[in-house]
Amino acid sequence: MKGQINVESEPGQGAIFTVQLPAQVVIETNESAPSEGTGDASATISATKTNLDTILVIDDDPSVRDLMSRFLTKLDFHVVAAANGEEGFRLAKQIRPLLITLDVVMPECDGWNVLNRLKSDSELAEIPVIMVTVVDNEARGLDLGASNYLIKPVERDRLAILVEKHRVARSSTITDANAVPLSYVAEGQAGRKSAGTRVSRTRRN
Repeated sequence: MKGQINVESEPGQGAIFTVQLPAQVVIETNESAPSEGTGDASATISATKTNLDTILVIDDDPSVRDLMSRFLTKLDFHVVAAANGEEGFRLAKQIRPLLITLDVVMPECDGWNVLNRLKSDSELAEIPVIMVTVVDNEARGLDLGASNYLIKPVERDRLAILVEKHRVARSSTITDANAVPLSYVAEGQAGRKSAGTRVSRTRRN
């Protein structure tokens, strides 16, 4: 350990010894607790906010993807587009969108196959799927679990109503999940009242 000793001496007055030792400061930290404002936390919050308003458009027609993306963006949605069924299913697993618009007629993996896979996956089954296609087979789509069925060319007003309905429904679900039960509030108030009574009794004694 490095240090320094100084001596000051005066005749008849004695001596003063000064010892200087370096101090080592140890700061204890909790490695398991994330710090505020970390990159991971910010990314999580950003992803959560985005996913609540993200619509996944699955269609092999680039012109349809472009039109849907521009229209939904004007409605204040974030749009992610997939050119085929396999890519669409992979993106659905990755981003967990608010809802999915799904074309039926696609090469290799058609819309019926994608819809069946989505509804068979426990992590994706609750995501609403709006079928958007030239094939008029609404009964089959609803039987397989689709929430709505639109025939191309899509009526924009109808699409706007449907996507907004699903956004409101998701927001209501989140609000209900975060609500504090009245019974819990009542129990908390009762607990505070009981604690106050005990304190007052102690003071009287």
